[in-house]
Amino acid sequence: DIGAKFQAMGWQVSIVEDGNDIRAINQALEMAKQSPQPSLIIVHTVIGYGSRLQGTNKIHSNPVGPDEVSYIKAQYGWKYGEFEVPDEVAEDFRSIEREGQIARESWIQRLIDYRESYPEDYVLFEKVLSGDWDLGSDFEAPFTETKLATRTASGLALNRAYQKMPILLGGSADLASSNKTTISDAGFMTADSHGVPNIHFGVREFAMAAIGNGVCLHGGLRGYCGTFLVFSDYMRSAIRHSALMGMPMIYIMTHDSILVGQDGPTHQPVEHLLSLRAMPNLVVYRPADANETLVGWRLALESQDKPYVLALGRHDVPVLSQVNMQDATKGAYILEKDADEPDLILIATGSEVETALEVKKQLRNYRVNIVSMPSWELFDEQDQAYRNQVLPPSVTKRLSLEWGTTIGWERYVGPHGRSIGVNEFGKSAPAKDLVADYGLTVDEIVAIARDLIETE
Repeated sequence: DIGAKFQAMGWQVSIVEDGNDIRAINQALEMAKQSPQPSLIIVHTVIGYGSRLQGTNKIHSNPVGPDEVSYIKAQYGWKYGEFEVPDEVAEDFRSIEREGQIARESWIQRLIDYRESYPEDYVLFEKVLSGDWDLGSDFEAPFTETKLATRTASGLALNRAYQKMPILLGGSADLASSNKTTISDAGFMTADSHGVPNIHFGVREFAMAAIGNGVCLHGGLRGYCGTFLVFSDYMRSAIRHSALMGMPMIYIMTHDSILVGQDGPTHQPVEHLLSLRAMPNLVVYRPADANETLVGWRLALESQDKPYVLALGRHDVPVLSQVNMQDATKGAYILEKDADEPDLILIATGSEVETALEVKKQLRNYRVNIVSMPSWELFDEQDQAYRNQVLPPSVTKRLSLEWGTTIGWERYVGPHGRSIGVNEFGKSAPAKDLVADYGLTVDEIVAIARDLIETE
C-alpha cells in the first residue's frame, strides 16, 4: 500500500480515482499547494482510454491507425478534424497569454523596486538568474602542501567555490567525512531550517543524485553530491539523466581505485571509470594531484550543459610542481618531457601519475615522456594538432597506468602499446599489499616498460 507507506512517513496523500476527471486532479493539486507537508497524488488511469484496446498491453507504444482514431474520437465526442483547434480552446490559450503578460509586467516592476531598495543584494540576485559567476584567479591559487589526497583537495576547493558561488547545495550519502562534501561553518538543512547549503541525504545514493538533478533543474542553484566511486552503480540512472538533460551536476566520487584497501572488493571500483566514460555528455575527471583537482572543480563549476564526475583518491599523493593548470583543462598534457619523439610515453591518471614519475626515475637511460590524462572526454574534444603533440603518432611505444579495467585504453596506447591495470575484483588487504599482489609495483612496471622499449 504505497499511499499508507507515504502517510506513515508524514506525507499528505491524495487519491484521484478517475484519471480523466480534470476537476478532481485540479482539486488534488490545490490541496498539495496548500499543505505544509510534501504531497503524493495517486491517480488511477486506464491505459488507452476510449480505445477498443483499452486496458491491454496492445495499446502500449503501437500506433492505433486511422480507423481506431475515428473510433476513439467518437467515444470522446470529438467532432473536430485533424489539427483543428476549437475556438474555445484557442481563446483559453489567448487568455493564458494575456495573464502571462500581466504577470511579467508585475515581475519586472518588482525587480525595479528590489534593485532600488536593495542594490547590493540585487547584484547577487542577477548572478543567480544569469549564472554568470566569476570564480576569480584566487580560486586556483596552487596548493603548497607537500602531499595531499585529492579528496581532501576537493573539499578545500568546494569551500573556496562556495565563497564565490553561494548557490551550491548538496552533500553526501552518509559519507561526508570521507567524501569531504561539507561546506564549513554553514550548518545542515533540517525540517525547520532551509537556508543552509549542506544536506544529510542518508544512505540512499539514487535519491541523492535525483534530488541534485532537481536542484539544478530549479534554476538559480547548483547541485552536487558525493559517495564512493563504486557506489555510482546505485545512482546510475540519475547520473544518466543528468547527462541526458544537460544538467551541470557535480558528482564527487572518492575512493577511486582498489587502493582503498581493507574494505575489500565491495568497495573497490574496477569497471566504474570505464562505464562512466561510456556515458554520452558526461565528463569524468580524475586528477593526479591537488592542483589538478582545482582545475577539475573549475571546469565543473563553469559547465552549463554537462555533468562532471570528479574521481578522487583516498590516500595522500605529492602536490606536483610540474602541473600545468591551463593544459590540464584539455584533458591530457605532457607533465614531464624528455623529447619530441621519446622512447616511451607513460600515460597515467589520478594517483597513478605518482607511480609513473617513480617509474621514469628508474628508466633514466631512456627518453620518457609522462602524460597526465585526467579526462578522456576533454582530451578527445581537442583538435588533432594538440592531440598529436601530446601523443605523437610516430611514437608507438606507449604504456598506460590506471588501477581499474584496462578496456578502452587501446584508444590511446595504440596497437603496439600496453596497459597496466586491474581486470578482476579487488581483495581485502592494505594498499601496499594489493599493489604487490596485482603486479603494480614500480619495479614490475619498470620491467614491463623496458621490455616494451626494447621489443622491435
